[in-house]
Amino acid sequence: MKHPKVIAVKNRLLIATVEVAQVSWNKHLPTPLTANEKVIVDKEQTNVGKGFIKVLHGPKGSKVVSVFSQDHFTDIKGTPL
Repeated sequence: MKHPKVIAVKNRLLIATVEVAQVSWNKHLPTPLTANEKVIVDKEQTNVGKGFIKVLHGPKGSKVVSVFSQDHFTDIKGTPL
């Protein structure tokens, strides 16, 4: 699988895919991603592996920082990264 380029844009909105919301490991996270959840690309992307991205997600007012594969997101227009 070819990983997309690393996202350099700060504070960019992304949308979690339906597939990531359905995988079992996501359901066991303290704050799992939900299908079509809007996330914010974290400003701090150091120490994040190639093909992965650090995002802010979760309920409004209590955002969690997590690292996921870039394959689990689209841009706000629905285009895969």
